[in-house]
Amino acid sequence: MTEEDILKEVGLNDKEIKVYLRLLELGQSPILRLAEITGINRTSLYDILEALLKKGIVGYTIIEHIKQFYASDPKILLEQLKEKEKKLQQILPKLKEKQKIIGKKPLVEFYEGKKGIDVVHLDVLKEKQEILAYGSFTIINKLLQYQGIDFRKKRISKKIKLRGISDSSILDIKMWKKPAYRRLTQVRILEELKELPTWTHIYSDKVAILSFQKENFIGIIIHDKAVNLTQRFIFEQFWKKAKSIKI
Repeated sequence: MTEEDILKEVGLNDKEIKVYLRLLELGQSPILRLAEITGINRTSLYDILEALLKKGIVGYTIIEHIKQFYASDPKILLEQLKEKEKKLQQILPKLKEKQKIIGKKPLVEFYEGKKGIDVVHLDVLKEKQEILAYGSFTIINKLLQYQGIDFRKKRISKKIKLRGISDSSILDIKMWKKPAYRRLTQVRILEELKELPTWTHIYSDKVAILSFQKENFIGIIIHDKAVNLTQRFIFEQFWKKAKSIKI
């Protein structure tokens, strides 16, 4: 992800990002110079700077009666996120209670877009049980490029085991060099899976299916023991057929 993508994730829009990044480079700037550099007219720029001032990531000083704007320390963004997380933690029990009142979650959940990938991955990881996975490595590798969380690193940090089946290109994963990754990961090769248009996670009593088609991401979580058992059976048949490898 680019720095712009990450700043969008923390709540800045395109123009706010543009102004903030230019101010980081300039150190400080009057609004006229900032308008020239960013190509944003002064009227709009005043509104953008006002928004950034309220967010606490831009400040200003006055030199010779002229306002000079500057970007605050980028660490403030991190502190703000931590503060938001604390506030969310405070209301989390109440939100969970509301969820219980409403009733059961749907048997099938659909998610789209980049954030949808993260929702599916977080659900897979929260169960903290062994994951069975199979599919085209091209699909999962493409999806991982757009994820907001690092699924592989998070899985290893939670010490969750994974057995996976894919085509031989899965051996290109750089994390194979890390002992912790090898300890918690078993992989077998079945070249036919290269043709699959999806990647499947089997975990707990659920199944998650991820698909990537023409820059469009789709994630499906199925809450059904029968589907889960069926997928486990299919996985074990593939596992027997697949080629063992040594890393």
